[in-house]
Amino acid sequence: VTVVRGGVTYYYTIAEVKAGTYVASTDPVADGVSATLTVEGAYVDTQFGNCSFDTRDHYEKEPVQIIMSNLDETGEPCNDCGVASRTTGVMAQISGETVLRDLLLSERYMQMPYNQGNADSARIREIEHSDDIVNAVDRSALYVSFNLLHSVPRFNNPSGVFDNDQYLYTFYAVAGSAGETALDTLFGQIAALPSVDAVLDTTDACGSPCTIS
Repeated sequence: VTVVRGGVTYYYTIAEVKAGTYVASTDPVADGVSATLTVEGAYVDTQFGNCSFDTRDHYEKEPVQIIMSNLDETGEPCNDCGVASRTTGVMAQISGETVLRDLLLSERYMQMPYNQGNADSARIREIEHSDDIVNAVDRSALYVSFNLLHSVPRFNNPSGVFDNDQYLYTFYAVAGSAGETALDTLFGQIAALPSVDAVLDTTDACGSPCTIS
């Protein structure tokens, strides 16, 4: 709760207001009092551990939205109780949940399936060492991705039309870790090579693009 009284700004939590830390003005107009209640949306979902991880499990990809309205003391809509406004929510885009699913998908392309959904899936994953991939990813962390697009020129026979085979390599590192620093340096060196005629783009943990030149 933000309270402005006589040009001075005070900040209180809901608990402090209820405990009486904030003393209401007897003449808010003369004292020039204005108050703003700010509510931040936060959501902690329940999830299974690595032992029973399933790629089909739900995880949040969009920020929580809170829609507020003003009511008077009788519970009826209040038209003169102030104005409610909403700020567009933001959230990180590259979570450990996303990284793990991308890695398992890549493994499937290489004919390395991830067994799930069966009563004995946990044992089969242990036999096939699929758990090593799951345990290697911190699902609660935020990651940075570095992407390298490799184009292989070739002629598409028998028409002779010139074409490119393209392969996208994605490297993940925990945001703010030594791995991110190392990859950032490496990709900067790659971009500086005279034989590399390309711009290497990375995406940070908040989803905004940045360019290494």
